[in-house]
Amino acid sequence: MKRNRNRAAIPLTLLLLTGLLSLTGCGSEPNHMEANRYAEDGYLGMSNSNPNFRTNPSHHNYSKDRQLMRQALREMDLDKRASILMSGTNVTVTIHLDDLTPEEAAAIRSDAYLLLKGNAPRYDYQIRFE
Repeated sequence: MKRNRNRAAIPLTLLLLTGLLSLTGCGSEPNHMEANRYAEDGYLGMSNSNPNFRTNPSHHNYSKDRQLMRQALREMDLDKRASILMSGTNVTVTIHLDDLTPEEAAAIRSDAYLLLKGNAPRYDYQIRFE
């Protein structure tokens, strides 16, 4: 009697082991490839793959940024009449012009701010007149 029970248990045990092994084998994904994520820079990772892209933090330094600011002021013909003081992310641009009405000063300030922010966007600008 005992022999018959053992013989019936062997196929049942083998069936259970085969089922467990097949479930365990399905858990691994040898062909699964994980995609690399791009940096959240607003340019779909272009600043990582393109080192000379303007938004790459290592692309610019203070002297290059100052050149970009001078270039922006040159577009308004103010580069010779302006001084730039940089302190961290704060930039104070002092424009030396005489006899400006408040409307003219506001228009020049607005245009200069837009050009400066477009050329070197990582700075906070304060534009003064003397």
